[in-house]
Formats: sequence, C-alpha cells, structure tokens
Amino acid sequence: MFLPIPDAMRNLPPQAGQVSPAALRPPMARPPPMPRVPAPPPIVPVRGRANAQLFQAVSREQAQAAAKRALFAQEQARLLGRQPPQAKLLGRQTPPRFAWYEDPIALGSLLLLLPPVGLAVAWTSKRYSNDARWALTIMTALTLCLGAAVSVVLLLARG
Repeated sequence: MFLPIPDAMRNLPPQAGQVSPAALRPPMARPPPMPRVPAPPPIVPVRGRANAQLFQAVSREQAQAAAKRALFAQEQARLLGRQPPQAKLLGRQTPPRFAWYEDPIALGSLLLLLPPVGLAVAWTSKRYSNDARWALTIMTALTLCLGAAVSVVLLLARG
C-alpha cells in the first residue's frame, strides 16, 4: 500500500512550499494575560502618631477609569441579581431580590382574588419555605370552602 521512501529523499530537509499546511502543527494559543495584582501598600509605623499608609500615585484618568469599572461591575451585578464584587470581598451579604408578585401583600391578594395563580406563585417562589407553602395552600383551601359554604347558604336563603 505504501511505497518505501528512498534514503536519499528521506534525509532531505523539508523546503518551504513542499509541506502541506495541514501537516504542520497549529500554533499554540496563548492564555490571556493575567492582570497584575499590586502588592498592598506597606504600613509605616510612626511613633507618637497614628499609622500611615503609603499609597501609590495614581493619575486622575486612572482613578476615573477604576471608578467606571467598579460602577460597571456594580450595575452588571445588580441587573443579573448577583452580589457586587466589593460585597463579596468585604464579606457583606446583599439581600436577595424578589419579583413584585412574591411580596406578601401581592401574594395574599392573588390568593384571595385568583387562588390558582396565587398558589402557583407561592409554590414557585423561593422566598417562602416548604412549611409556609403548605400553610398558604391549606388556608386558601379553607377560605375557598368558607366562600362556597356562604354562597350555598345565600342561595338557599333566596330560594
């Protein structure tokens, strides 16, 4: 199937144009450069006075660019419903955001006016525990039974 290659041709170096580009290895992709994290400024103890920190000199443009990056990160985190990066670094927890219909007043109104929709909202919400969901379901069922009993009594009283 394969023909033997003569020794004279086997020892020849490859010349440009004779080697197929498909036979060559693709160039290795470089990983993206990692941003340099500056070392924290040293704390210089001074006798008789409070400790002072030395800060790196930053131009106004660099400070504005850093402020814009921080603002962009905060807005992006707010729109995606995540914690801003500064809150993670400082150990603060931001309260989770919930939709308007998961508010207790809105959910109670939905349970009274449109019980199937209210129950669906209660069971899909992550704001309420499983016990609270069952309590809302049972109370809605009891309220519907009470409404049905009142309507039956009114119908019988008319007739």
